[in-house]
Amino acid sequence: MKDELVEILSTPGPVTCIRPEKSREALQQCIRRNYVHLLFEASGTELSMQLFRPECRLEAPDAGGVIRLVGTLNINYQPVKCVADINSATCEGTGYLTTVSTEAYQQMSGK
Repeated sequence: MKDELVEILSTPGPVTCIRPEKSREALQQCIRRNYVHLLFEASGTELSMQLFRPECRLEAPDAGGVIRLVGTLNINYQPVKCVADINSATCEGTGYLTTVSTEAYQQMSGK
């Protein structure tokens, strides 16, 4: 059974990296720590995800480059993958959730 929040956030929509602050430097620190916080603007939902680096695209050294963040989290005991394409200068972009199997979640999260 699909969780209602996962259903809502499965449609691509605007997201912002806002923690600890909305800045390129803060985003880079979060990426180094391997955890990123995203605010899904349409629903006001803030989520934290552990990055799965093999699927991330982080090479955007120039201001305004777009990076792809891919990671895992659990919502109401349901394993999900989050995909977000973020402008590294503005910390804004588009993101969505998709359900994954327990096995895929374990592989991606290292658990």
